Amino acid sequence: MIRYKYVFLPLALAFTAAVASAGQIGYIVTVSTPDFGARGWIDFSFNQANAYASLPATATIWNFQQTGFTLDGTMQSTPGVSGFLGAGPLIIPNDAAGANYFTQGIPAWGSSFSFTVVFDGPAVGAAAPDGSAFRVALLHYDFSPFVSPLVDDEVANITLNPAGDFSTLGSTFDRGSASVDPVPEPAVAWLLAPGLGALLLAARRRRYN
Repeated sequence: MIRYKYVFLPLALAFTAAVASAGQIGYIVTVSTPDFGARGWIDFSFNQANAYASLPATATIWNFQQTGFTLDGTMQSTPGVSGFLGAGPLIIPNDAAGANYFTQGIPAWGSSFSFTVVFDGPAVGAAAPDGSAFRVALLHYDFSPFVSPLVDDEVANITLNPAGDFSTLGSTFDRGSASVDPVPEPAVAWLLAPGLGALLLAARRRRYN
């Protein structure tokens, strides 16, 4: 059964390389929070800076994990956004002349949450007159910010620059913080091809049977 080692593995690696070369970029966002003591929202938004000069892209949120939070069924989003945090993925396209957003109701705050966000689309790696911004904010139930450490009241920001590259901002605030860390490019390919892992596992089993 040694043939699986020499036939299937190169095919899998070639497929992974093809996915990675499509221009996806991934980040892990980790947010530590205090107990704000009031009902609120976790807000995710993605917008083009200029509808006539920005290129389209999508932000896909995977693997949302939390410690101590209560997430309820209260969710709001703009048209074009699909999915939700519980099962994932949550897909937010950048919007023309506005912000696509998804807000998750939080009856009780925990100590931290994290997720992986993957950016894909024509804007990634391509120069344009203007860019887009992905933001994470912590909001009161009336949508005012609990904290506003960054310029647009967010706690974390990932900006798709006009050059097609990315810049990131984390923050610190009263009893909390947010960090943004890059995901290695091969790992991004695995995230976007979840069926590949199952195929590799099946081949491994055949090889040893």
